[in-house]
Amino acid sequence: MELTPAFEPRDAAAAAEALRRASAISSHDNFKEGWRLFRVLMPIHSANNIAFMDLAANAFLLSTIGIHFNAGDTVIWAVTAQLIGAVVGQALLGYLSDLFGRRNMLVIALGVLVAGSLVSGVSTYATSQAVFIFGRVLSGFGDGTMVNLINVAQNDFMAPRLREQFQGLQGIGVGLWSIIGVLIGATLAMKDQRYPDSHTGWPMFYYIVAILALLIGIWHYFELPGAPDEAGKEAIWARLKTIDRIGMGLLIAMVVFICVASARDDTSGCSPRKIALIVLAVLSLLAFCCWGVYQRHELRGIRPIVPFRMFSRRNIWVIFAQSLCFGMAYYSFQVFMPIYWLIVEDKSLLESATLMIPYYATHSVTSSLSPILLKMSYKERASSPASYRFIATIGFTFWTTSLILLGCIPEQVHVGVVELLAILAGAGTGVIFQNSIHALATQVDTTDRAVTIGSRNLILLTGGSVGTALSSTIVTLVCARALPDPLKHYASQAISRVDTFGFAKADVLALDVAQREGIKAVFIFCGALIGICLLLCPFVKSEDKAGLEAARRKSSGASAENYVDMVMAATKTSEEVAVGGREKDRLEDASHPEVVYGA
Repeated sequence: MELTPAFEPRDAAAAAEALRRASAISSHDNFKEGWRLFRVLMPIHSANNIAFMDLAANAFLLSTIGIHFNAGDTVIWAVTAQLIGAVVGQALLGYLSDLFGRRNMLVIALGVLVAGSLVSGVSTYATSQAVFIFGRVLSGFGDGTMVNLINVAQNDFMAPRLREQFQGLQGIGVGLWSIIGVLIGATLAMKDQRYPDSHTGWPMFYYIVAILALLIGIWHYFELPGAPDEAGKEAIWARLKTIDRIGMGLLIAMVVFICVASARDDTSGCSPRKIALIVLAVLSLLAFCCWGVYQRHELRGIRPIVPFRMFSRRNIWVIFAQSLCFGMAYYSFQVFMPIYWLIVEDKSLLESATLMIPYYATHSVTSSLSPILLKMSYKERASSPASYRFIATIGFTFWTTSLILLGCIPEQVHVGVVELLAILAGAGTGVIFQNSIHALATQVDTTDRAVTIGSRNLILLTGGSVGTALSSTIVTLVCARALPDPLKHYASQAISRVDTFGFAKADVLALDVAQREGIKAVFIFCGALIGICLLLCPFVKSEDKAGLEAARRKSSGASAENYVDMVMAATKTSEEVAVGGREKDRLEDASHPEVVYGA
């Protein structure tokens, strides 16, 4: 049966013009220099930094929040819910930014972060953690959008020759504000331990984030270049008809099911209701993937949220597969390494935060320097699959080694040895983030770069939400197996300090050993995931130029630019000339991959 467009032929010209103007990825007329560039970069980087500050503080606030809500066994789900919110926010607002402009969606994302942070803060007056979980989902929605969309937005007006120069500034900012986040979070959580009824400890962190996000949102509105002027209601209606409403509905359904499952007030573990909700969330995700694979709906003028056609390229699906495993391990490590310092090494909150500083610093430095070192070594081939295969092998080797050793480390090891292994992990994570994006950028046409990199970040965050959920389950199962029968009910509190007053000495020792083994099992699990990434590195192959260009053309059929070509060819309007004229811009920019920091 022949498929018909989503809009009438008389609307085709308006739709094409709206999409072309709203979703243009790179316009050389908008590139800025000098002070004008600096004025735009400052709010851009500030929003990125506040998102990483919010994400980094989680591990140091969870134990105190769990005590406040008497939910030490389920509070870890707040991290999972936040990451799921980040997945949905990145997919939806990143997608809508192609239709309604980057600045508008960034301001909305910052507004959602303000709302989510305020809800998280005032949840201290609630009787259950459900309000807090809801606030974390909203915050994740804003964080995920900014982490991805900020990079796309800055590349809209930054000349390709300048992008590598500013990558170092961005990497340093991310590391610095992650450190600020963990230090502030730890300090405020310690205040709650001294004054548990003051409501001025951990809630204050979220109020600080809300105030900063509000100020940065106002800054964005007045400094960030807006979208081009549009042709009124007709253009807006034409855009609305291209939105993938089914894909959006499936993503929203997934996050609702997960939130309801994680916000349950009971602590009965895997109850039938919770299992049913998780199954529904998984089915929603599978349905979303199936809908994305379904190609024919693109012929009706619908732009998919994630164009799964890109998975037909071997190098792309290998890097996407690595990103999934990488996200599972990375976000699990972000949560459980601080818990290791708190529970296993019995450090205070502030001491644990201080011990995380070398990890963040190493990650930041290696992330900033590795592309420069590659450019010095490979010159014009610095972003080639061969260079990525080389640097990824080094990074994944570092990280796999550190995680496996952390999982096998003996009880009486010096804290300095553990710190060195954490630094080695930071070196491994740092060299992977930027260079995987460089490798992806060379595999697609410039019109598909933003959506390809956005899909990579979406997969990374999806892996993070799945990884943190699996890691918390692993800790619980390992602790339950290691504990004697009278203490098995403490297995669900493996990531929080248990009040052992009145315990026999043997019971205290058994609880310590069980918690240690549970967290070490998470490190082994993460090491296995990164080992898979290492084994996938040889499958990234270089392609001859002719084959690469042919594959790019084949995999670019549904990008905004090519969709415009399709509509205009069908209606035979004079826009064909304008669309074809953009080929020169794509060729000029093809040798300059986007510099995007996605975590």
